[in-house]
Amino acid sequence: MKRATPSRVLSLLKKSSSLSYAQLAENFTAPRSLADVLHSLENSETIVCDQRGKYQLSRRTQRLDQLRSFFERQYTGVAENARGLWHFRSLTPNSPPNVLIRGSKDLLNGEIVTIEIDEVDIDHYYGKVVAKIPAEDEASRAALALLTAYEVPHGNPWNPKRKRFSEFISEQSVQDRVDLRKYPFVTIDGESAKDFDDAVYVEPQTAGGWRMLVAIADVAHYVYPNDELDREARRRGNSVYLPDRVVPMLPEDLSNGICSLKPDLDRLVLVCEMQLTTTGKTEAFKFYEAVIRSAGRLTYSETVSVCRGEELRDRTPAINASLKAFYQAFRVVRQQREQRGALDFTSRETTVKVQNGEPIEVVAVRQNEAHQMIEEAMILANVCAAQHLQKNNLNPLYRVHTSPRPEALKELQSTLHQSHICKFDLEECNSQKIQYLLNELRRSSKDSWIWELQVLRAMHQARYSFLKNQHFGLALTEYAHFTSPIRRYADLHLHRLIKTTLKSSREKLKRDPELAYLGEDLSECERRATSVSRKVDHWLKCRLLKKMSGKTFGGVISGVEEFGIFVELDHYCVSGLIHVTDLGDDYYVAQGPVMQGTRSGVEYRLGERLQVVVVSVDVELCRIDLIESKPRQKRHEFRRGKLKFHR
Repeated sequence: MKRATPSRVLSLLKKSSSLSYAQLAENFTAPRSLADVLHSLENSETIVCDQRGKYQLSRRTQRLDQLRSFFERQYTGVAENARGLWHFRSLTPNSPPNVLIRGSKDLLNGEIVTIEIDEVDIDHYYGKVVAKIPAEDEASRAALALLTAYEVPHGNPWNPKRKRFSEFISEQSVQDRVDLRKYPFVTIDGESAKDFDDAVYVEPQTAGGWRMLVAIADVAHYVYPNDELDREARRRGNSVYLPDRVVPMLPEDLSNGICSLKPDLDRLVLVCEMQLTTTGKTEAFKFYEAVIRSAGRLTYSETVSVCRGEELRDRTPAINASLKAFYQAFRVVRQQREQRGALDFTSRETTVKVQNGEPIEVVAVRQNEAHQMIEEAMILANVCAAQHLQKNNLNPLYRVHTSPRPEALKELQSTLHQSHICKFDLEECNSQKIQYLLNELRRSSKDSWIWELQVLRAMHQARYSFLKNQHFGLALTEYAHFTSPIRRYADLHLHRLIKTTLKSSREKLKRDPELAYLGEDLSECERRATSVSRKVDHWLKCRLLKKMSGKTFGGVISGVEEFGIFVELDHYCVSGLIHVTDLGDDYYVAQGPVMQGTRSGVEYRLGERLQVVVVSVDVELCRIDLIESKPRQKRHEFRRGKLKFHR
């Protein structure tokens, strides 16, 4: 029988067996598989899903990629019962709308489940539960749900029968390495850090300047290309840090064991030794394999006292001398950073403290000069790594941050102008000009972070690429990641390349055709990890705020949309929505960064402070509904900034 073009598709149904098919009009003979159906309909007039989840006749040029993709992956979200029907609310964007769960007799309301879509009709998608997310407490529930939803590899996939690494290195592994165990290297990290992959030693030179040694854990000595550990590390891309756990890129006997530069233990490292001038420039550098013994595990809060000219009482004179030289070198290196125009955004980082699996408070993470000392040392080593490979005719995996799009800068300029913050010409913009703008914003506004956030949103995301390009944010012509091979696969790959240059035979890594996609893959892994970390953080903050419904908070308008205004709550650093219908008895229109009532003239402006009341909180979807504590009755006058026009 000749296959006819369907006039209407009633539904697409994926059965549990391989005989999936489409229910079509009577004069249409369906092929055996769903894939064949989709292929046969791809260039014909049929119905496809529009943005509202409805179906309509498509144009011939439209493709069924969206419809096909819904059948090819799993989704994780919340199961909710409403009037006897089980609805599915996905935890991730780009999920099918209007999903009903079938075969749900043993479901619990609010349970986190993973589903597969197996049918779609004109009104709904239908899914079946393929897994339930177990959780003992709220922190585990948030972590496991979002790790699964964003398809982040977690758990312990490593072969339990594999040989475990000892906590101690062998004498044989030390051979042919430079012995640096007499130098008082120290690690400087946060209080909760466990994997220490970098240590620093600095000494002044008699002719002026400094000798800086940055020692990085030699992970490549233990993890070989394409072995079991390497394949899993590449699949993960990086470690993921959450309030109640770390999802490591490497197994614990490596990440927290033989590779971690713990005090008073011999460790194998790859060293970047730099000669710094009195002006903070790198005059010369070299890389070599070495063995060190860390003389101390320092924290940022402990080290910052050195920046105030004090000595650490519980540390040896040699450690104090090295830290003093480190700080002196840092000050001139920091001046170099400022002169070249590297961007410096105000940090509003927070962390959620968890106790017995429940969030108990939100704590601001304060950055100090000790953070900056380590940051600048790592940047210097990363630049040297990129330059070293270039000189040896090897193509590194660059860390690329391209300049912002002109359209984004134009929109930023318009936002700042309409908000009466400043008039700033952003045409033909470079990083120095952006940094000058950031400095002006800090001088003009108490809540300058909201304007810095607008600047940040105009920037591109940094990514990995084998194609050389600038790092706009750091104002560098070449840059790569070298200093964190325990938690970033990009750094491990770079270590392997550097180590080939150190061998007299110039042994080359075996050519891997999949390396062409490494930059894209690792960039995606990084974005995925960032999304999970941010979402878990918001989830736990919403859990805290749910207990405070009805309470009043101060906040700043962080976004203006047609449907309402977003207000970021003080201290919690999470945004809630005041819906446009809750703004008052008026018709409100969003005009760029301003929401204005057409009759009353009442205005709500980006960056304006408000007192708001928490009305309701959806913990899993991280949605907070707010209302203004005292609705406005007259035209609002927003105080204008006093910045001049800059060219």
